[in-house]
Amino acid sequence: MKLPPRLIEKARRINAQKRECLSRAIKAGIKIAYGTDAAVFPHGQNAADFRYLVELGMTPYASDSKTATIRAADLLGNRVNRRFSGLIN
Repeated sequence: MKLPPRLIEKARRINAQKRECLSRAIKAGIKIAYGTDAAVFPHGQNAADFRYLVELGMTPYASDSKTATIRAADLLGNRVNRRFSGLIN
């Protein structure tokens, strides 16, 4: 599928903006949780994305071990606890 040049350029601009914002968030110490709802590629291939977090300033340990496990569970757990606190005793 060939995309029109205007869409390709728009995607490049948006990608550059996303990388800049993510880089600033990493440098500022903002908690980041990695996750996806992508169903367009086989399970597990999204792990290749961790390299982008490292390229933008995150340590390799923090990029995979923390964003996809500890931090994701913490951030999601806090949200789940607030949402379901009345249902679970």
